[in-house]
Amino acid sequence: MIQKRTNEMGDSAEADEAPLAGPDLGSGGMLKRVNSIEEFADLEGVGAETSGKDMHGAGNVIGNLPPKGSPECVREGKLAVMIKDELVMCNVALTANMLMLGLPGAKSRVRADAIPLHEVVRCQRNTRESCIFQIQTVHEGFNSGATYEISAPPEDVDGWVHDIRSLSAISYAAKNGWVVKTQERVGAFYQSTPCQAFVAFLICVNFFIVALDAQLQPPPDSSLYNTMEKLDIMFLVVFAVELAVNLFSNWFRPFWKDGWNVFDFFVVSVSILSEMISDFNVPGMTVLRTTRAFRIMRLAGKLKSLKRIISALTSSIIPVANAFLILLTAGCIFCVLGVEFFGSKSEVSFGTFARSAWTLWNVLAFGSWDDETLPVFRKEDGTIDFWILIYIVCLVFVMLWVLLQVVVALLLDNFVQSKARSDAEDELEKLKEAEVEGGTPLQPLLRDFVLTFDTQEQLKRGIKKLFVVLDVGGEGFLDYHKMHLGLKKLNTDVRIVISEEDWTEITVHHTLSNALGEMNLQQFEKMMMGQIKSYIQRGLTDIMAMNQHRIENHAMLAGLRVLMLPKGDEGAQEELISDLEKKMDELEDALSCWGGMGPG
Repeated sequence: MIQKRTNEMGDSAEADEAPLAGPDLGSGGMLKRVNSIEEFADLEGVGAETSGKDMHGAGNVIGNLPPKGSPECVREGKLAVMIKDELVMCNVALTANMLMLGLPGAKSRVRADAIPLHEVVRCQRNTRESCIFQIQTVHEGFNSGATYEISAPPEDVDGWVHDIRSLSAISYAAKNGWVVKTQERVGAFYQSTPCQAFVAFLICVNFFIVALDAQLQPPPDSSLYNTMEKLDIMFLVVFAVELAVNLFSNWFRPFWKDGWNVFDFFVVSVSILSEMISDFNVPGMTVLRTTRAFRIMRLAGKLKSLKRIISALTSSIIPVANAFLILLTAGCIFCVLGVEFFGSKSEVSFGTFARSAWTLWNVLAFGSWDDETLPVFRKEDGTIDFWILIYIVCLVFVMLWVLLQVVVALLLDNFVQSKARSDAEDELEKLKEAEVEGGTPLQPLLRDFVLTFDTQEQLKRGIKKLFVVLDVGGEGFLDYHKMHLGLKKLNTDVRIVISEEDWTEITVHHTLSNALGEMNLQQFEKMMMGQIKSYIQRGLTDIMAMNQHRIENHAMLAGLRVLMLPKGDEGAQEELISDLEKKMDELEDALSCWGGMGPG
């Protein structure tokens, strides 16, 4: 597939001689920006600038080119990009999956455009100019079928063309190969609710048969024994197939990063091993066969409610282990004291450390003796030894009434915290679903802006940077065409695609644009401030709906939302945002004072 794709992109002498169509930079290519280099420098470092992430994944909204000399760069340099029949110098970086173009300027590393290599249809030298090569992208792809013309030094042109062709073929095969497509289909089927429910049903039936076999204990030569063995082999084959399907659909790292998948692999593998060596009378065979009983634990990985409980328990292990260590240390101290004080009185009960530990364990576990009392309690004349009685009372008080309660309290506390985190994650998912249902197409962009910028000044600079990147051509305005092509190239978790109806809504029925539908920087800032404010209000409304059963949270969120309502002039978005910051500070001070007026 890689060789075929390389040939399709022009990896032949005939293809290099065939000229491409002229550059279609007006349909989404990178255009010249007339803004000054000083303005680009002012925008450097704005926002979360972790570079090298997938353009389609979560992360910084705009991003930078990878650092100079970064190992992820296969090739980099300052090249001239043909923009409106004019060559403009900019930094270009080629990675394994992306060709990134920076804003014009020798020092600018702000990423202005990018070409996913798996969407490159053709890459070849232009016959009119030997140092220029052209890149054509798919029509419905990330770059909307744009054709790019790039000029490189004569000695580097062949290297750029060869690397782009090779990496494009590899990237295309990785994303569109039959193995990948099959994995996606198999994964979708395996993760479907009916499939997971069927697997959970089989696990329950298998455990019932294992328990029935343990209860009946059929003789090895009986027909019931043979039936049980056949059923066990049948379930083992089914579980092995299920594990293979899971391993194939989540190969490689996604499978091994999931602890439940690792547990499934261990249980099924040990079961297969025990079945393979069952005829060789290997010592310890019985131990391997006991793994059949652990198959029911695989059910926890299939049901979300059980998985949540197990995850909460496992997250409590380390804090509870520290408390157990203190409990064990106190027990060892009592054992040593028992040997020192009472070893001579009762060799059987306190003669050694191990005997003392066993005696104290029976006391703590409320064990019983033949005469229904601890023999060492009584002297030779039959009276009670009060020193031992005091020793046992102190043991019970310290170990059971104090330290054991600490262990239980820590276990419950960590369990409740883990459940609260899990509930918060569920509420976050519900909030995202509510955002998708009731929000605008700009929702992913607004979410990233709210989470990225801390101050008003940072927010303004971020909006300005976004305007410069979207304003392909540096013409000082944005229209529907620029917004439609530019927004979907942003580095948001969901690809943003707006329609003309969305553009009308964003511009408040064209009140934020001129008669030609063009929006300047001031209007863009106004629009973004209004969208951010509406996004926060919608978020508060959704959170209020999810916190109706929590009266104090509901009241506080309702008050905060009322404070955010506009005061007469709904057009002064910037003033409202500043006013909101002041009111939130006032609310925080009021809540602090209210908390300080408690009892006493």
